[in-house]
Amino acid sequence: MAQFLSQDEVNALLRGVVNGEIDVQSQTPEEIKGARPYSLASQERVIRGRMPTLEIINERFSRFFQVSFSASLRKMVEFSSLGIEMVKFGDFLKKIPLPSNINILRLEDLRKNFLLIIDARLLYLLVDHVLGGSGRGQVKVEGRDFSPIEARISRNVVDQLSGDFEKAWAPVHPMPVTYIRSEINPQFVPIVAPTEMVIVMSYMLEIEGQGRPLYICIPYSAIEPIKEKLYTGFQSDQFEIDTRWIHRLEERIAEVPLELEVYLGQTVFTIREILDWQIGTVFSLDRYPSEPVDIRVEGVLRFRGRPGLFRNNRAIRIECRVPPPTSFEEEEPNTP
Repeated sequence: MAQFLSQDEVNALLRGVVNGEIDVQSQTPEEIKGARPYSLASQERVIRGRMPTLEIINERFSRFFQVSFSASLRKMVEFSSLGIEMVKFGDFLKKIPLPSNINILRLEDLRKNFLLIIDARLLYLLVDHVLGGSGRGQVKVEGRDFSPIEARISRNVVDQLSGDFEKAWAPVHPMPVTYIRSEINPQFVPIVAPTEMVIVMSYMLEIEGQGRPLYICIPYSAIEPIKEKLYTGFQSDQFEIDTRWIHRLEERIAEVPLELEVYLGQTVFTIREILDWQIGTVFSLDRYPSEPVDIRVEGVLRFRGRPGLFRNNRAIRIECRVPPPTSFEEEEPNTP
């Protein structure tokens, strides 16, 4: 980046030109503004730029969980994203409120662990609403562990979050999630070194006007193998499956008229033999009556069946399907 001289520096240069000498004062590294020592052996990563795809995945995940959890709780739930930030893992652990329900999960495809953190007050709020309460009760947070019922409800919420997390990531990269264990003390969740960078996705879960934050912490080293997919933006709608369009297409295809013909067999006659035919003349084909006949759809053999009568009408009963031919099989050999 270009640096501009101050007015005092310009005046000093002009005086030096006029007097024939320029006063240059050396500066030590400590006097240079904005400079600080840097060790090449440090483990800090230089991470720049936004990840548009990760932001879209984050929004999809928020939308999926809001719909699914509202349906399971039978109450209106607001689940919104508060943003994505990259910080050191040690700095993030200092911000975790105590106590908290810290769940350790594993990204099986990437072989890395990540954290899903539910604030204790949010967990008590969820338990109250799941058990039919209004969430207005006061619960003592400090100095107590989670009861078996609270731990069970927390596990159910984590499983639902994991399912929606996998669904949100599916268009970009498969992310199967496995639950490992749950902790309360952040000191027992060292998924990476304290100096390693992590991606923290913050959310706000609100139920009937009451809400608390929820966090997902993923090590940056976990997404490094797929970071090119995350730095490249994509249109999320192209991955959405439009079931209405699929059903309409199926209906239109089902209404397409097709020409169906049944091949009973063949034989060879001369012109003289055909001229001798009379009413009642009987001739045989190259197939026995007990053999199945070919059924062609638009000239392509697709079924085999047997002819007969059904309600005094000539009919054909389909007995088996014939696999569609390949492009090579469809080509007829050249006759000499």
